[in-house]
Amino acid sequence: MISISGPSLLCTSDIYTVQNVPAGATVTGWSVSHPNDVSLSGSGNSRTLTKTGSFNGEVTLTVTLSTACGNVQVEEKIWVGPAAIQDVYYPSSFVEPSELIQLLVTPYPNSHSLGSNRADITRVFGPGGPYSNTVYGLVPEFSLPSPGTYHAYVYAENPCGWPDSTKFYPVVFWCEDDTWPLFSVSSDPTAEMLTVSLVGESDLDAAFDRSLLPF
Repeated sequence: MISISGPSLLCTSDIYTVQNVPAGATVTGWSVSHPNDVSLSGSGNSRTLTKTGSFNGEVTLTVTLSTACGNVQVEEKIWVGPAAIQDVYYPSSFVEPSELIQLLVTPYPNSHSLGSNRADITRVFGPGGPYSNTVYGLVPEFSLPSPGTYHAYVYAENPCGWPDSTKFYPVVFWCEDDTWPLFSVSSDPTAEMLTVSLVGESDLDAAFDRSLLPF
């Protein structure tokens, strides 16, 4: 089977070669899906791909061959540059001070490979931050010290290094202290009286279900 050999991760420059070319077939063309970000050079059955800018993302390398049965195209997906985060999952945006927050991080395919490349995730910025150290793995855990709004930026490292800050994945947390007192109000129209009562924390937990929030 005709294939393209070469690394699935391109940091600066590397060589890609067409393998198993049938007898009588010839390579007639090479192309890359991001020609402004990755250049091609060389001749014959091999090409040197070179990263030319600050781009990071997936590109498709295509080789066209002329065979006795007509033209055949072979493609290879290559990740160029630092890793990128596709998605971050977390149970809730609303947390309490010192509550352990766990993020489940999904990098883009091919941009990071567990077992061969490490992912350094994440630092959390907010009032007086940062609050988390670098975590090695795809499940970072951290907590927030006090009420406020906190902006988390998730990023990953591969052998190409770190992405620039514009490529960080942003998430926001609202940290609230649920121990502060609340009051309930009830009225008795016959006595023309208004009763104000302190609601305890246990009553608040029973009456207020965060899962019903429309967020």
